[in-house]
Amino acid sequence: MSDVPNARGGASLVLRPETPHGRVYEHVRCGGLTEVTEGDFTHICNPFRPCIETFCCQCSRHVPLNEVNWADTQEVVSAYRKRLRRATPMLIKLWRYGLGVLGGGFLEWE
Repeated sequence: MSDVPNARGGASLVLRPETPHGRVYEHVRCGGLTEVTEGDFTHICNPFRPCIETFCCQCSRHVPLNEVNWADTQEVVSAYRKRLRRATPMLIKLWRYGLGVLGGGFLEWE
């Protein structure tokens, strides 16, 4: 939450959603629930980071992302990542895939 000036010169309270620091997924084959947090959570949620599997605490093995659903929405994690990739503007996609670094290197080279 923060105070933001409004048109009348006063301040308005703005509610911003909290950034989640973790989430629970369900492995559909065994029904086990696993909570993913911190860096692992960031890794699995970032659709531009390579990630094809995750760890199931119930099975004690790595499983493909298409075998795990977010427990709160039942969305398949691999579909979630694809949905985020599709919703990302092209310029940001190019930057995230590393073309921004290449372009920056080219500008420095000149």
